[in-house]
Amino acid sequence: MKWKERGIEVMNKIIDRNYLNYLFKSKKSILILLFMISFVCIPFIGVLLHSSGSDDFSIMYVIVMSNIIGILFSIGLPIYLFEMLYHKTSCDLYFSLPIKREKLFCTISLYNLIVVISCVLVNYFLYIGLFSNSIHPGLSWVVRYVYSPSIILFSIICMQMLVTFICIRSNNILDTLFILGGHLLAPFIIYAAVNTFLWTQIERFVLGTGNYISMLVDSLFVDFLEYTSLPFVSFSIIKDILSNHYVYHGTSYIFWIILSIGAWYLSYRYFTKRKAEASGKRTDFVLGYPYIIVVVTLGLIFLALSLSGTTVVVCLTVIFMLYLFMIFFSKRRIALNFKMIGLFAVLLVISYSIGYACVQTRGFHMIKEVPDMQNLESVRVQINKYDEPLYGKDVYAIEIKGDDLDELFKDTANVHEKLLSYTSNSYENLQIAFIYYYENGTYSERRYYVDESLLKSFVGDYFKKYADHKYQKKGVSVNYK
Repeated sequence: MKWKERGIEVMNKIIDRNYLNYLFKSKKSILILLFMISFVCIPFIGVLLHSSGSDDFSIMYVIVMSNIIGILFSIGLPIYLFEMLYHKTSCDLYFSLPIKREKLFCTISLYNLIVVISCVLVNYFLYIGLFSNSIHPGLSWVVRYVYSPSIILFSIICMQMLVTFICIRSNNILDTLFILGGHLLAPFIIYAAVNTFLWTQIERFVLGTGNYISMLVDSLFVDFLEYTSLPFVSFSIIKDILSNHYVYHGTSYIFWIILSIGAWYLSYRYFTKRKAEASGKRTDFVLGYPYIIVVVTLGLIFLALSLSGTTVVVCLTVIFMLYLFMIFFSKRRIALNFKMIGLFAVLLVISYSIGYACVQTRGFHMIKEVPDMQNLESVRVQINKYDEPLYGKDVYAIEIKGDDLDELFKDTANVHEKLLSYTSNSYENLQIAFIYYYENGTYSERRYYVDESLLKSFVGDYFKKYADHKYQKKGVSVNYK
């Protein structure tokens, strides 16, 4: 048996070709609509940008917009095609067709993929083909024809599988939209809420201002988003590709592929065993409303605890009422019990415990007044007043940048360390800023208010030392009068 015939035989066991042809014929208008939207948003606008002279921006726009359109279509089309499961009449009709449920599910899923992939990638390659010779030389043919399309394809396939799982597990369209929206927004709600909460806790023990929390956030929550938000992962990879700054995303990439396959398999199993009587009833599964309610409530509690005074009590009371409303809405009835109150109390204790641990461990041992000196690229020290640079005789600014300057970097860190004893909370004083730039593109900034007389007498020798001509030869630039 030839490979082609064997492939056709395998496909016939998985899908129903007649029903697939029916989908393409009966839903021709959907295919045309999606293709036209893709055409306008991807190559058409890309050509306009290119013709206006924005060659570099146009190719970046096309890659990013292709990923956006692919994700949006992968969310909307499964909801539209599986909407028949939410009405008992239509559900009975589809399940009574002379097609096995296994084939019915696989055929609809394949139609989903074909429509979205063809609409997005055809328009993507249409633009690439038109301007292949005038595209920014920094974007090699591997980026244009392999990396970028593979990431777009990854986003489309994984998103469709995950959205399909929610569509199959939900019993009505309202629940589908709420649960799907909750899953898409939940990681960012937690990110924003915890970030705000931790910053208010860190303010209790740090001596100055600056991006103290950036190291904590970068090390913890960027990884958190990579494993909780598929759009974040795909756009992070695209950003790295376009900036020629390649970062390893292999682990999260594989994680989402495995998770998507698992979600699709569970969708397949649940679809084949689904009862028509479930249509229109309330949705009840752990990753549905219970997950959304816990995440949203926890995020709101973190935000409330970022406030102070009686405002905290008022906000927590409002949050508790909203928490009860979400539970009553998910259950479609009003029934208060101790389990609901207990869960809210547990979330409150968790939030307080994280805040207490953050303060007691100084940001989980990750917050430092003097940042790490490893992999430094440059250091800048500048004296300001009221957050604005002073000009004339009061200007103090020095920047150390170059190779083999570890000794100078350590000297700056020592001055930074000694200055901590002279910090003040008075905005009338001068402000000194220490900014440490690292080789990976990140930076740590610390700003302190210090009495003018103390600051000049204490830091004056440091600036005079590096104003010497011999240091300027090594890469030290001084703005000193």
